[in-house]
Amino acid sequence: MVGMARPRLIKSPEEFDLLVDLYVADCAEKGEPVCSTGLCLALGFCSKSSLGDYEEREEFSASVKRAKMIVEHNYVKSTLKGGGAGPIFLLKASYGYVDKQIVEQTGKVTVNIEGKDAQL
Repeated sequence: MVGMARPRLIKSPEEFDLLVDLYVADCAEKGEPVCSTGLCLALGFCSKSSLGDYEEREEFSASVKRAKMIVEHNYVKSTLKGGGAGPIFLLKASYGYVDKQIVEQTGKVTVNIEGKDAQL
């Protein structure tokens, strides 16, 4: 049986979307976070790479992107709700913010070069 592809667990994008929505509703009911590993388990996958496999199929691409956006949205909400370093990390990781200090030095510096004083 080498070279034979396994049949798809989820037959249509509509079924995929329904399973995602059921997972999100279940998380809300239980007060649990929506996360990518939980999503994969709810979809019947045994690895996160299966999600990527479905995304590569044209008919499932939009559904997978939507599911990933739902997970990311929940991460963002929980990060912002927590305060502290979470929002700072989010700004750096997702929006390119950096910790940077700009130091301006004023005044004069005297440097002795070969026995002569020079002011900079």
